[in-house]
Amino acid sequence: MKELKHLHLMVRAEITKPIQTEEEAKVWIKNLVDFIDMKVAAGPISKYVDMPGNEGVTAAISVETSHIAFHIWEKRDPMILQFDLYTCGELDHVKVLDHLTETFGVTKMQWQYLDREDGFKLLETSN
Repeated sequence: MKELKHLHLMVRAEITKPIQTEEEAKVWIKNLVDFIDMKVAAGPISKYVDMPGNEGVTAAISVETSHIAFHIWEKRDPMILQFDLYTCGELDHVKVLDHLTETFGVTKMQWQYLDREDGFKLLETSN
């Protein structure tokens, strides 16, 4: 049996290429799961949120080892991506960060990579 891990990657990024539709969001998040060698447990789900000040696509997917979720604020200047990935398995966080940068046209990114096994232990950060 594999040893469980508790790894959490949180990202806030300024972007130039947002996903704009629910279908694009579902395809992208499912492709990310495949790209990082995880397995879908349920989903994906996505919704375009039209609440003033919060306009943009939001999506989530349950993976066998936990979840991935994101929201895009497309009417802000600059546009913002908030991204969250939690796993009890292996994670190449640099691969994920590079993928986010390429996909969304990231111009500025802040991130934290935590080990949550026994509390919150910061493994790496962009700061």
